[in-house]
Amino acid sequence: MRKSIIAIAVLLAACASSGPISIGQSTYVISKTSAGCGMASAASVKTDLYREAGAFCQKSAKELEVISTSGKDGIVMVRCASAEIQFSCVAQAEEGSPEYADRKRRQEERIARENVNQPSETLLVSPPPIVVQPPASVQRNVNCTSIRTGNTVNTNCN
Repeated sequence: MRKSIIAIAVLLAACASSGPISIGQSTYVISKTSAGCGMASAASVKTDLYREAGAFCQKSAKELEVISTSGKDGIVMVRCASAEIQFSCVAQAEEGSPEYADRKRRQEERIARENVNQPSETLLVSPPPIVVQPPASVQRNVNCTSIRTGNTVNTNCN
């Protein structure tokens, strides 16, 4: 019984976030590692962090402004998925105000930066065939004959 309680506590701790940690004036960082190592993506972990950071800011009647994000997908038997969000809690801005437009511009710049830093999909391209020719000093006399029988071609070389 005691071992099962410890195991459950370890599993719950593995998926818990750090909670918002103050790193400056109204600036925070929050991080989390998934419990299902290798079975979760960084995107799912980030989603949980966005919710938690948003709820944290709403407690003080402010809104979430994301400064930066990072994450690593889980790899089975290697590592758990993890993510981190750096954010600020800012006063709510009314749509159409200069402050609102400035925040929207910063958000678009951040998203563009993160998209540039994302690895692109790797395309598997076959390498060109390698043709090996014997040196000119080596002469080969090869005679081949082909015999066609219906749709079948038999080739004999000596």
